Amino acid sequence: MIIRICAFTDRGRELAEKLEREADNYIWEHRSKETNIDVWVEDSFKMRAPIVFIGAVGIAVRKIAPFVADKLTDSPVLVIDESGAYVIPILSGHVGGANALSKRMAGILNAQEVITTATDVEKLFAVDVFAVKNGLKIVNRDGIKKVSSKLLAGGRISIALPKQFEENKDNRPDCIDVVDASLEENADVSITSETTALLTLEPKSYVLGIGCKKETDKEKLEAFICKILEDNNIAADDVCSMASIDLKQKEYAINYFETKYRIPFYTYTADELEAVEGEFAESAFVKSITGVSNVCERAAMKLAGEGAELVVHKTAYEGMTVAVAKKKSWRIEWET
Repeated sequence: MIIRICAFTDRGRELAEKLEREADNYIWEHRSKETNIDVWVEDSFKMRAPIVFIGAVGIAVRKIAPFVADKLTDSPVLVIDESGAYVIPILSGHVGGANALSKRMAGILNAQEVITTATDVEKLFAVDVFAVKNGLKIVNRDGIKKVSSKLLAGGRISIALPKQFEENKDNRPDCIDVVDASLEENADVSITSETTALLTLEPKSYVLGIGCKKETDKEKLEAFICKILEDNNIAADDVCSMASIDLKQKEYAINYFETKYRIPFYTYTADELEAVEGEFAESAFVKSITGVSNVCERAAMKLAGEGAELVVHKTAYEGMTVAVAKKKSWRIEWET
């Protein structure tokens, strides 16, 4: 993932460099003094990148105000004070992940998180975070508020799980009852087509496997992936995750696509990919470079999990390769 960070003083820039050193799994983009801040913020919102301001909250609010549009798609925005004492997520705390990022950054800086979202303040289950973490699409966004209001009032909620979903019952919050979706029971949250539920979620079924040459152009890769999805009648918001080999962990073009489309990106070692069972398009050249004969198909199937089906085989174009797998099973994670 790409994180964009803006500091206004030498002290702020020192904090920015500390974050980059300690959280080196991200790609950090620092705003230069010469870059117009309004243009920089607008570009950040266009790519839906997390934005970190090191300075006053007021400055951050004024700069992001013209671009704030939708809580489900806005960039996550955080503010850190010049002394590094507080980390404050001010926009897109749940779906965008600003609250989760604030926890990571507060840990690095030994700072205090300042969280204001109601369910977090009350230490309650956050259904929108649950949806994001489990690769579920929010169908009726107004249902988020209804479910959260019920929990904030001290109530319980029921969730209808289809049979292909497994859960760890020991980790299930006390405020949740799980009902069998096949029995057509009424539920507050339904991961089915249940229309009477307060909130309906749909599983994102597809996983991308990606390979590309070093320093591939980001717009070129984006266009290639989008064309493959379009040609196979797959919507981008039906893709739950994507994967590649660990050599590509910080490949900018892939991280750009991850950030813009909010599709989590995972990587595997050559040995992990080589161990994936199945018939794949083999390439001696790819193996000589990466240590595995096929990256995109193996990565997609590895991430998609048990019973997955390869629905788009390796498609190559100008040094880029993409494959698509379809999930058949899910494992629910309750922690939000």
